[in-house]
Amino acid sequence: MAEETQDASVNVPRGIIGSYLIGTISGLVMIITFCFCITAESYDSATGFPFMYVYQQATGNSGALALSAILIVLTFFSATNFMASASRQTYAFARDGGVPFSAAVAKVCVTFHS
Repeated sequence: MAEETQDASVNVPRGIIGSYLIGTISGLVMIITFCFCITAESYDSATGFPFMYVYQQATGNSGALALSAILIVLTFFSATNFMASASRQTYAFARDGGVPFSAAVAKVCVTFHS
């Protein structure tokens, strides 16, 4: 992707640092807000998860269910994205001989190769 970016040596690092800063700031805002909303009784809630209790107190049962579902879906897609990128990088390094047993890792099955 970086090859197709105009002035990639400047814009790609800016994009990486910018996304890191936005994620850090929004994460800190979320953590601080959550710390102000959490109470001692949220640890003893029926759900067993303090964040769900905070959601339930703020939005009701259906809102807590929707917000928790969003978190579960995002976690699933994040894990899928992580596994896909890790496997692609492992294959690329194995193809270049950079990992142990690289011949076995970089082997492509002839049956599924198109």
